[in-house]
Amino acid sequence: MQKGTKEITLKAFTYQFNKAKTNRFCFILGSGASREGGIPTGVEMARAWSEELKEKFEPDEIENLKKTLQVESTEPTSKNYFGLYDLFFFPDYKEGYSYIEEKMENAEPSLGHYTLAKILAGTGHNLAITTNFDSLIEDALYIYTQKHPMVVGHESLTEFINFNIDRPIVAKLHRSLYYHPFNRQQETNDLAAGWRDSLQNAFKVYTPIVIGYAGGDQSLMRFLKDEDTRLIGLYWCYLEKEPPSQEIVELVNIKNGCFVPIEGFDQMMFMLSGKLGYENPEEDMIKVTKMRIARYNEQCQAFSKRNCQDQDITPKEIEQTYPGDMQTIETEKISAVEKNKSNQEQLDGTDQLLDIEKQLYSDYKMIIRYLGLAKEADRSRQYFSAMRSYISAHKIYLKWLDRSQITILINGTTEKAYSKGEDNINHNTYYKEIIQMGEKLEEALKNCYNKAVKNGIKLTKYQNSYMKANF
Repeated sequence: MQKGTKEITLKAFTYQFNKAKTNRFCFILGSGASREGGIPTGVEMARAWSEELKEKFEPDEIENLKKTLQVESTEPTSKNYFGLYDLFFFPDYKEGYSYIEEKMENAEPSLGHYTLAKILAGTGHNLAITTNFDSLIEDALYIYTQKHPMVVGHESLTEFINFNIDRPIVAKLHRSLYYHPFNRQQETNDLAAGWRDSLQNAFKVYTPIVIGYAGGDQSLMRFLKDEDTRLIGLYWCYLEKEPPSQEIVELVNIKNGCFVPIEGFDQMMFMLSGKLGYENPEEDMIKVTKMRIARYNEQCQAFSKRNCQDQDITPKEIEQTYPGDMQTIETEKISAVEKNKSNQEQLDGTDQLLDIEKQLYSDYKMIIRYLGLAKEADRSRQYFSAMRSYISAHKIYLKWLDRSQITILINGTTEKAYSKGEDNINHNTYYKEIIQMGEKLEEALKNCYNKAVKNGIKLTKYQNSYMKANF
């Protein structure tokens, strides 16, 4: 780098970021920030297009198109990305949009996006500016913080940006993926007026930190280089193995900025996460997931119960349909702490066992209800509903057989149920009842299957496969 260029280590930067009292930072992210989330960088896609050009066009055709489309070079660089896109997808740019969409389809927020989300949602550094089309930032915010950001995915929405709010803001300079994103040369020459005004206001408040951006598009670079664009400060992170271009060096020097060498977006954010004291999100993610599952199951059970009530099925009718099948099994959790086992471990095991038993019995009763309705050939919906309930119950029953020793209360008497080992299995009342229930479930499905076949009801490929595999 040229003389007078300022540079600090990542360690020094993370310390300064953590200790900032008055500064508010914002992030400017390029395609390098999405690479570890599963999306190729602009240079990587440009390289692929450059190599395939000769397979699509004749040599003289390429030269003519370069003149027509004003493409200076087919060398796969950040600066030539947009020209190569124009050239490769000519004349049908809808294919280009489909290509980009496909590359982003299975992308997931990476480790670095976790730290970024925590910063955006929990500090005054709540602005992310990006030239990317993907939704990795928004996804990370919802996954890791359960916060919904203000996403500005189109220049017509810039007038609604308010930098005084606490909510995370994601500003997409080249639009969101589904809003006809800017990916051609003529679209990325200059920023829209709305973006220019908004960024001018933003940089009065925030100090930008640039990560994963090589300056290939001219819209943002021209704006940053403009003498009317005044910055409080500027930190430009670059890959240690890829020194910044001369254009970027001159920009950082003119704006009195500072370079920070990094190994990559994830590594930088990991270092920053440690400095900020962010912990592994696993426990919180599991907790949130369990809450969502519980809410889903509660709603399903409520609708199932209401559905049966709507069908006006009485317990007596169910009993007549399958006499003896509706034996009541009541269980309650009691304190059962064995030696050399922690209280919490025992209680957790009891909770899981009771949940499985309740769901098993609930699904079993649902099968009987459905079979009580399935008397005519045109009642195929009830057959399939019964079969779905059976499959669900059967899976839960198999889980029963894989449970370790647990202490439960059966009709006021304390018993021990064993799913592994031979001790007391043949003498355990509750275990026998569960085995009997499983056998009745098998009988219920066979009955359901036979009635369906007899009445000419077609089974799905999955249902046929299941029957063949199990019977």
